[in-house]
Amino acid sequence: LIFFSNSKTQLLNCLPLPPFTPQHLNAPTMMQYLPIIAAGIAGWMFGAVWYGMFSTQWMKASKLTLDMVNPNDKTPYLVSFLGAVATAAFTDHMYKLAGISTPQDGLVTGLGLGAFVAAPWTINNILYGMRNRALIYIDGGYAVFGCGAIGLVLCLLS
Repeated sequence: LIFFSNSKTQLLNCLPLPPFTPQHLNAPTMMQYLPIIAAGIAGWMFGAVWYGMFSTQWMKASKLTLDMVNPNDKTPYLVSFLGAVATAAFTDHMYKLAGISTPQDGLVTGLGLGAFVAAPWTINNILYGMRNRALIYIDGGYAVFGCGAIGLVLCLLS
């Protein structure tokens, strides 16, 4: 192992990671961002469909009424969109490091990330917040299938 080196490549190649090559230092082009943006849109749109299907149950479990919701407040939509794009960006990064490139692998890995990374955090927040346990299935389901949609679109377009 070379721990002290003037070369970034040699230094990074001593780490237990996939081989580091100088092209990793190149700035991404706009074409490299399009799959990420499209995957973020796919995850966000899946959420619109998912919560549209479960809107009545979600409102009841969240103890919300239509009178309590401000339809003019766009903040939740913007924040959830930015979150979906951020999720897509990091998922893309992980897929590239792991060599995940087929649509089937993208979907399965996305579902796995949703089920074993995102959903457990969602479930913890619901349980510790003493919120209605029906939200585990609604919000947790979105985490699983939304990540699956992001993974699938990333691999379809990359």
